[in-house]
Amino acid sequence: MIIYGMEDMLIDIQNIKNLSSIKLGSFLYSSDKSGKMELVPLLTITYDGGKTLSLSSKEKYFDSFVKKVTEVYNDEKDNIVEDSLTDPFRLRSHILIDEHTKDVLEKGSLRNINQAYTFYDNKFSYNNSLLFQKDEFKLLFPIIKYHLEDLFRKTSTNVKIFDTIQGYRDNFLLKASVDGLEKVINVSYFKENENKYILEIGGLFNECNSFAMSIEFKKDRIVVIINNQKYELVCEYTYLTNNEKIKQIINISKGNRRVVYENKDLEQCENNIPNITDLDSKSDFIWYKLPWNAMYGINNDVTTLSDEEKMVQTYSMYVCTFQKSFMKKENYSKTYKRNSTVALSTNEVVIDDMLKNTICICVIDNENIFVIETSFLDSRYPNGYYLEKLKDKYFYHVVRSENGVSDIMLSNGINVTKDDILVNSDLRDEGIILSLTKGDK
Repeated sequence: MIIYGMEDMLIDIQNIKNLSSIKLGSFLYSSDKSGKMELVPLLTITYDGGKTLSLSSKEKYFDSFVKKVTEVYNDEKDNIVEDSLTDPFRLRSHILIDEHTKDVLEKGSLRNINQAYTFYDNKFSYNNSLLFQKDEFKLLFPIIKYHLEDLFRKTSTNVKIFDTIQGYRDNFLLKASVDGLEKVINVSYFKENENKYILEIGGLFNECNSFAMSIEFKKDRIVVIINNQKYELVCEYTYLTNNEKIKQIINISKGNRRVVYENKDLEQCENNIPNITDLDSKSDFIWYKLPWNAMYGINNDVTTLSDEEKMVQTYSMYVCTFQKSFMKKENYSKTYKRNSTVALSTNEVVIDDMLKNTICICVIDNENIFVIETSFLDSRYPNGYYLEKLKDKYFYHVVRSENGVSDIMLSNGINVTKDDILVNSDLRDEGIILSLTKGDK
């Protein structure tokens, strides 16, 4: 039996008592990922007879630290100063706190949490995915199908990819028609990270002439690249957010010569699946239709704080839906920017940064029961709350929806725990899932 103990820092935080001073300041922080300097909040306390503890908003457990300090402060702030007879060691006294720190602490400003996070507060999570690779491959299939077919539409070869998928883990079989001749396509699948996928596609022509494809979801774009060594082909499809528009840019080169270049704006569309886009928090996106019947939404905003200061928000969401499943990918960043001054060389401070994926699959078809996986990934500049509560966490909910994904509501879901599900095969166990939805477990 393994006992999962608490980290020393969290134990120290839980033992905070007898506060003597609280100070909210800030300091310049150097990020290894960017090389820039960032100005971040820093909370420092003195407690329990002279102990000190200091954490910044960039550090893990900052949110728990602020919460505990606030609780202890509220409990002890009205303590009466005791005399030498009742408190000979002078462990109890008024807490030294300036008006700014007091105002921030009492208003709870340090614990303002992104609404995209709040639904998952105090929900049980796993440290790894419980879904099978085939679940994700099926949801990526429309991207694979569209780009292969579109590439060959620009050639003399007619290729049609059928919707049949066989296989599991890293190897799948697809069926296709190549100039009227039916073919079996072999696809080797590799997940480089949660937002980048590598595929090796063979069998369209012969075993020695395969196509390599990569699919990557970035902060402000989706990039699909197809390579073929024999024909010296490099085909790059980019779906780029730019000034409240999304462009499809196609670059195809043969050898060292560009043979195709296309640059066009995608068509704006209505959001007819708000229950999915707003599954766990309200959103406000401008939506565009992607050519494989998916949607890409953007919500970019610049708020002017003063002549020198701005708050910049970038938020993108990719959504691909089927009758019985969907995939959603979110990328959010909020950055404070100001003009460079003599006092502060930096002009950017990342306030919040989120990478979030959501996958929904049907696990019992005739009962219309779905499992939703929500994962928070290793973002570039996570804040302390994200590091402590969400980073590399996988949340699961079981939901019943009679009309497929069009009526799915996460608020009706059951948060899955290890008391319910231990391994990924349990998600496919009809008895376990039915007993869970009926409240028998």
